Amino acid sequence: MAGAVSYLLTCLQCALHVTLTVQEHVHFTDWVVGHAHFVMFGTFSFFIFGFVQYLWPRLWGASGWYSESLNHWVFWIMAIGNLVMWISLMISGLIQGSSWLGLEPFTKSIVASEPYWLVRSVTGTAIMAGYVLLVINMWKTARRPE
Repeated sequence: MAGAVSYLLTCLQCALHVTLTVQEHVHFTDWVVGHAHFVMFGTFSFFIFGFVQYLWPRLWGASGWYSESLNHWVFWIMAIGNLVMWISLMISGLIQGSSWLGLEPFTKSIVASEPYWLVRSVTGTAIMAGYVLLVINMWKTARRPE
C-alpha cells in the first residue's frame, strides 16, 4: 500500500512538474532529485519490501519473521525517512528555482539549500538504517531453527 500511495504522489508531482510554468521554475533543482528519490525509495523499494515481507519466511520454511516488531520499525523508519526527504527536497528545489529565476548569485542558492541537504543526509541515513535492520531480520529469520 505504501508503494502504491508513493506512486500516486509521484505521478501527481510529475503531472505538475511537466507543465511549462513549473518546469521553468524547478528544472535542474532538488525538486527533480526529490522526485527521483521518492520514485525509487518510496515506490519501488516499498513494492520490493512488501514482496520480501510475504516471501522471505516462506522461502526458509519459517512460521514467521524472527521479529515482527523489527519489521514494523523498518517500515516506519523507511516511510518517514522517505516522506521527509521528498518534502525537504521539494522545498529546496522551489527555493533554488526562485533564486535562479531572480538572477541571484548561484552561491546564495547553495547556502539556502544547505539545511535541506542536511535533512536529506539524515533521512538518507535513516533509510539505510532501515535496510540494515531488514537484512538483520532476514538473516535471523533464515538462521532460526524451527
